[in-house]
Amino acid sequence: MTPRALLLLPVIATWCAPSCSDVDACERTWPSEHEFNELTEGEQAVSGSAAIGPLPQGGALLVFRSQAQVASAAEQHVLRGVALDSGGAPLNTCQSNGEVTYTPAEPMADVKNSLPSLAPPADENATGLLSYVRYSPRETSMQIMGLQLRASGCPANEKGPELISAEPTGSLCDVCENCKPEEQPDIHCATEPTTVRFENGDFGVFWMSTHYSRTSLRSVVRARVLRPDFLGLQPQPTVSDRSGEPTELVELGISVSDIAARSLSGDLFALAWQQNLLDGAFETQLQLYNSLLEPTTDPILLDSAKNGLPDATEIQLAVRGNRMLVVWIARADDETPRAFARVIKTDGSRLLYPKERPTSFRLSQSDCGPEGDVTVTPMNSTRAAFLVAWRSAGCDESGTSIRAAIFDENGLPVFGNRACNPSDFTLVTAGRGDQEHIALTTTTNGSVAAAWTDRGMNGGDGRHGSDRSGAAVRGVMLERTALIPESQ
Repeated sequence: MTPRALLLLPVIATWCAPSCSDVDACERTWPSEHEFNELTEGEQAVSGSAAIGPLPQGGALLVFRSQAQVASAAEQHVLRGVALDSGGAPLNTCQSNGEVTYTPAEPMADVKNSLPSLAPPADENATGLLSYVRYSPRETSMQIMGLQLRASGCPANEKGPELISAEPTGSLCDVCENCKPEEQPDIHCATEPTTVRFENGDFGVFWMSTHYSRTSLRSVVRARVLRPDFLGLQPQPTVSDRSGEPTELVELGISVSDIAARSLSGDLFALAWQQNLLDGAFETQLQLYNSLLEPTTDPILLDSAKNGLPDATEIQLAVRGNRMLVVWIARADDETPRAFARVIKTDGSRLLYPKERPTSFRLSQSDCGPEGDVTVTPMNSTRAAFLVAWRSAGCDESGTSIRAAIFDENGLPVFGNRACNPSDFTLVTAGRGDQEHIALTTTTNGSVAAAWTDRGMNGGDGRHGSDRSGAAVRGVMLERTALIPESQ
């Protein structure tokens, strides 16, 4: 056993809140957190809530942004990955330190602003897909890239990252706020890729494409269906383009903040998005499509906030059986950014609301401060259906913290061991600085892998947990019994 593996053995702390009346639930354990990144030079950060997924052999694959060993420029970033076993220890499958570099360090291209999305392999013989945005000022383009991955988390072939789509005259989507209309530059950009895997093994990749000009602003969701192949990703025909070129799914409002997609049974998938309208409303919507990128339902309005676009947005959804829990960030009535959710039932052709909780609701029962970085994963439990986590400011005096809550399939709160009641609780125990950008996934054995960006230098002193650069990737592997009583 390597020294690092020894350091990653769970450190268990038994604790009991005075309010607990259930002895079995009170006498519980909470596993220790540890650093997932091995290389420590420069910033290491979880750069998207969709950048984690379960591995077919157990454990999870995590993708994060890294500046370590990037010599081309001080601000240069690459995407790295680490495969974790069921206890959170790295699997040394691709390189001796357990980490693998997925994207090349290029002097004139970067992935700093990319939010990667991972569709992990379905089984040990299947291929997964990592999608992300590559920005190249020299090539004046923003490119949607894809990298095929084996079940081990290693690249599937020597081809490396492949081009899925390129948006011409690219930029970082920065609009000149102080410019006169006639001075506004022409901008065409692509952001926020999200990836799903269909039951036949094909991948659907979706991204936002926005065109700003002196006279107009147009935002659409574009998509492409691709078949994994050792020789390279193979475009598949869609209902609107038999050649397999990128397809426009839906035209959105004047400003789009986020999209998210999840596969359902058969060849269906759900697409959720947020958009700003001309009247100032900030809408959250959802629609079902099939693998030909053909809509199978009309869009449904999940929520409409009248206070405009929040400072930091996020939307994610999780699927368990015929239920979906969609979570997002929007401004509450007092204009504070808050995390909201809504449950949707589907029979494959219709979208319905459960009678137990037919409207959207806030995730937290506290009013600590602004919230963001919300994400959700299904749970493998009779009663507990979804674990949701988000960033919260004001609950922790040392900085922003990560809070979580557990809900049943109807969106009703469920008793959690950490809170000793059905309310939300602190998920991350790190005591210093800001914790942000939480990512969750449920492994094949029912545990939940959680990872986040730690800006408080909470690592230890040994080889593992020694990142002192100011930003590290920390996480924890939570067994089901750590989250909820065995009776649930």
